[in-house]
Amino acid sequence: MKILAIIPARKGSKRIKDKNLQTVGGYTLIEHAVLSTACILKIERVVISTDYDNLELCPDWPVSPTNAFVDVLNRPPELADDNTTTEAVMEHILGMDQYHGYDYVVLLQPTSPLRTRRDVYSAIKQIVNEGTDSLFSAAELPGFIWSHFEIPMAEAGLRWHGWVPEYNISNRPFSQNMPSRVHENGAIYIFKPWVLKETGGRLGGKISVYLMDRLRSVDIDTPEDLDEARRIARFINYEQNDKNQ
Repeated sequence: MKILAIIPARKGSKRIKDKNLQTVGGYTLIEHAVLSTACILKIERVVISTDYDNLELCPDWPVSPTNAFVDVLNRPPELADDNTTTEAVMEHILGMDQYHGYDYVVLLQPTSPLRTRRDVYSAIKQIVNEGTDSLFSAAELPGFIWSHFEIPMAEAGLRWHGWVPEYNISNRPFSQNMPSRVHENGAIYIFKPWVLKETGGRLGGKISVYLMDRLRSVDIDTPEDLDEARRIARFINYEQNDKNQ
């Protein structure tokens, strides 16, 4: 079985300057993504798609902890703006001859630095054992969930909006009897190449869900998220640095 790992690492970020080069627990976000592939023999190659140049990306690149080859692929300008989708970046990579013939693609976004190589290994093992076509990592949403909605009205520019409960407020259930809900935490996506080619997305066919704990499900989008990830990294047993894992 051959697996390709893709790490999208665009230079620009509106909310956090040089977001992918920010550090959490002593490593940049890009380094965390690379290190989460370490010693997973089924991952034969790691591709970093970026508009950073190699020297700016990482002067002392930590390739040694991983058994895979790491390619730093300079993405074209048209794939480096705010409107570029991750799917477009992956289609660009998988369209190259050298990245044909893989059984699975693992998407590792740098914005999830608390994901560990144990998570990546376990997610790969799960999708293979379950025989599914794609997988996403998720965290459970506990408690009593309300969803926001907006409905356009006839008058130009006006919207009717509000909140709707996802449970019966007239017959409030016990919290332990609430149905299980999850949200995609953005840490790991795995799919067979045909899924992206045929659906245009990273999820399709039979889908598995790999559950992670909420503590490690921080997805960095704002400065507050970055601060939270740094606080958590100080107090958890950081598997990324544990050579025995």
